[in-house]
Amino acid sequence: MSKSNGKSGFSMLDVLAEKGIDIRVIEAPTKLAPVSESTKPTKPAKTAKGKPVAAAPEPKKFSFGKAPAVPKVAKAGVITAAQKAADRAEFDSFVDQVNESMSAAVADMWSIREADETTQRLYRARATELDRDVAEMLSYEAPFRLPAQLAYAEALVAGCPTRRDAISWVLDRLVADGFLEVSDAGVRIYGENYRLGADVRAEVRAQRVAQSIEALVTKAVELGKVQFEAERVALVTKAGGANQLTSEEVLAGKAGRVLLRVPDKSGSDGRFFKGGYLLVEVIDGKVAVLDAIGGIRKIGSQLAEEGTYLPVSQLVNERLNFGTTRFPPEVFNRLVAIHDMVRRGIVELQREEAEIKKAAEAGDRKTAYNTQVAAEREALAAKATATSTEFFPEKAVGVAFVDYGKGTFDVKDRETGKVTSWWNVILLVERREDGQIRIVETPERLKGLFPESAFEWTDPGDKFSGLGYPLGPILRTEFAKATSGTDGFRR
Repeated sequence: MSKSNGKSGFSMLDVLAEKGIDIRVIEAPTKLAPVSESTKPTKPAKTAKGKPVAAAPEPKKFSFGKAPAVPKVAKAGVITAAQKAADRAEFDSFVDQVNESMSAAVADMWSIREADETTQRLYRARATELDRDVAEMLSYEAPFRLPAQLAYAEALVAGCPTRRDAISWVLDRLVADGFLEVSDAGVRIYGENYRLGADVRAEVRAQRVAQSIEALVTKAVELGKVQFEAERVALVTKAGGANQLTSEEVLAGKAGRVLLRVPDKSGSDGRFFKGGYLLVEVIDGKVAVLDAIGGIRKIGSQLAEEGTYLPVSQLVNERLNFGTTRFPPEVFNRLVAIHDMVRRGIVELQREEAEIKKAAEAGDRKTAYNTQVAAEREALAAKATATSTEFFPEKAVGVAFVDYGKGTFDVKDRETGKVTSWWNVILLVERREDGQIRIVETPERLKGLFPESAFEWTDPGDKFSGLGYPLGPILRTEFAKATSGTDGFRR
């Protein structure tokens, strides 16, 4: 039996023919072309010393010939156990050899496809031969097509680099072969839903390939994010780090660089424009692209390579306006591209700058507020003449500092249902000899929380119920804190 040399070549026709099995599909006879003089065998060439020159070994060509024929039995015939065993042995042999040959052929395909352009041109004929070999293996009818189809999918996925473009190429080929199909159901990959084709859906090997595809996509996404972030950081450095131009400076034509985040955009005509990051430079009142990553990488790189620039004054216009000046279509298209991307980036930069400014202002206000509250706490606490334990459980006469906590005291309006939240409620309360209580002092920011009656002497009643709202509930909370031994603060 002839065996594969591991380079995708063996003749199944010879293998089975040796055993007396006709594996050819009957076709209409074709005329053989006459052998030309140039293709007739010639005598071996000799060296100057008369010795034969060693001929270069001919590459072993792949060919199954034709697909093995499905065993047929005459009517009323009986398939013997021996016949079934022999047929199964031949089929298993076919599967083993197609697995080996498909794996080798696809590995060669990936090797050529991933090579540089010069190497790809050098091996163009070999790539064509490999495509033909694979197509032949996939051309068989059932049951011989299925093992070839499974081996093809396994080999494609096993050799696929962890890049989106390579994975997309694999998906396209598997859809064309029927191993995968695009459907409303299935796994979402790069904007499409994929599931196994009907002929392979029940196959365990196919399900494992589907799992491998998902794992490959996940890894590619993770690596893509890492690579993208590394490229972005590199562009930040090229842009000058913290010394980049502001949106205002760009529009004013100040010389310098800035890295713009260009958001995706949906056009009014339904077209979708990808985004990314665009490194631009302003020189002499003109803006030019230096580099780009993301969905705009290709067009950005072209603009950078061609040295396309745009007057900064055009960035304030929603559309280009050169007056009566006319440009060749290809030049105008480049100007439209740089105008659209830089404008998208400038608008996004203005939004980011506004958010940073707002956050900074909010941070300043928060810092000032916290400083103010800390000072208020310290000032009021210094005026207390009795501790909470003395004032509440022991009903001592004097002034106590009441700190409701760092959370809020919420007041609901009975008529409108509106809830007002009061933060950091602190106050001084006093008890006199007859047991009556009043608020002595509270920060100005809390004056709206308490009615004027809370600042007048009032009989507290049972559990401070006579003090009204909200002083009564606040003092009940303080009493619970003083008797429970915990700070009781609301956080």
